[in-house]
Amino acid sequence: ASELLFVGDAGVTEPARPSQRHGIEWNNLYKVNSWLAFDADLALSHARFRGDDPAGNFIPGAVATTANLGVTVDNLGP
Repeated sequence: ASELLFVGDAGVTEPARPSQRHGIEWNNLYKVNSWLAFDADLALSHARFRGDDPAGNFIPGAVATTANLGVTVDNLGP
């Protein structure tokens, strides 16, 4: 399968070389009590084109890290 790359000048995506991705995700939820909870998510990814090419193997625009933090208050306390 090929990687789809966004071409900003044309506003379209176009197929590129085959790629390979490795990564890990960490998702957590901590419920403090019946009305308060915290959540944290982290994703790390390593994406590269496969094979050798003079242009290199870096995939432009590939997201390497995403994170999310959240607080949930249900019914505004006790």
